[in-house]
Amino acid sequence: MVNGSKTVIVIDDDTGYQESFSEKLMMMDFTVSVADTGEQAVEIFSQSPDYFDLVILDLLMPDIDGSEIHELLKIKNPNVRILFTSGVFDFDYLREILRYENNGFVIKPFNYGQLQREIYKILNHTF
Repeated sequence: MVNGSKTVIVIDDDTGYQESFSEKLMMMDFTVSVADTGEQAVEIFSQSPDYFDLVILDLLMPDIDGSEIHELLKIKNPNVRILFTSGVFDFDYLREILRYENNGFVIKPFNYGQLQREIYKILNHTF
């Protein structure tokens, strides 16, 4: 963890993307936690569901599908704000997940400006 003014958990099984997201988020003054699996993410989030200002969630996780992780986190905190990520773009799947409130999406690979804009929109939008 790194000290910052906002807190985020990055849920991604790819350590390269964990590091990339973490680096960019620290530049934005976030305190960053990471989870390698959906199970680990749900466990960390469940310990303090109001702690995280944002969740960055890869849609394609090896143990639990991203949409299922989303549902499990929403049970713990219905107001959680989630930025979905994926290297695979599927309009139908994306339309389905974005119908929920407090969500956004960024496709991998991403650039810092895209990430920053999506995070700004999610955190500053009143739902």
